[in-house]
Amino acid sequence: MLSMALPPLSSPKILLGDIRAFLGARQRHELIFAGFSIAIPAFLVIAFLVESTPIVYKAPTVIYAKNWNKGRTEAEIKRQQAIDAPGERAARKAEADFEAKKQQQFKDLQKALGI
Repeated sequence: MLSMALPPLSSPKILLGDIRAFLGARQRHELIFAGFSIAIPAFLVIAFLVESTPIVYKAPTVIYAKNWNKGRTEAEIKRQQAIDAPGERAARKAEADFEAKKQQQFKDLQKALGI
């Protein structure tokens, strides 16, 4: 069998010099398109790798609601509303306080950025 003549092995220093000389001989637009031709397939490969990661199952959150009797009276409704009112007011106040705090943070950020 005929043996093929292989080029001698080069050191990494010579290899980097050859790459630098090759890239130096190229025009700017060729380097830009070479960068795009490497970046686009790399992006697609990375996107497929990220997409192929398994999705971890997360159990659904169960929210329980009261099951009210269809035939309850107005008095029972008013009595239950009186019991629930302080908790609802506290929840609305906490939500309003949170919104006011968040709005103040955005105002402070707006002042800091000079907008």
